This record gives sequence, structure tokens and C-alpha cells, in this order.
Amino acid sequence: MRLLSSPAEIAQNDDILKIFLMACEVKTVKMSTIGLSCLQKLISHDAVAPSALKEILSTLKD
Repeated sequence: MRLLSSPAEIAQNDDILKIFLMACEVKTVKMSTIGLSCLQKLISHDAVAPSALKEILSTLKD
């Protein structure tokens, strides 16, 4: 697997975001906590495309 070094590269890779969104959807508290923590870190480092925020909010709402 190729390393992604910049927030912009990470933001362009949908697979990274989907992994953490799937973790948030799981009914296991430990997995959801890890997924939420990782999403927060990605957002704080500007490593999430603005277009993905709607999907993130929708996932967290459910």
C-alpha cells in the first residue's frame, strides 16, 4: 500500500473515509468510538473533502 503524506491526498481517497464511517455504523461501542475519534482527527487536519461532510453527518445522525 502506498503511503499518503498530505491531507489533500487523504481527502481524495474515499476508501479511508469509508473505513471509519463503517466503524461508526457498527453497534459495538469500542468500534464506534475508534471510528468517531479517527473521523475527528481527519477533519481537524483538513483531510476530509468538504463534499464528504454530508455523508459523515448522515452516518452520525443514524
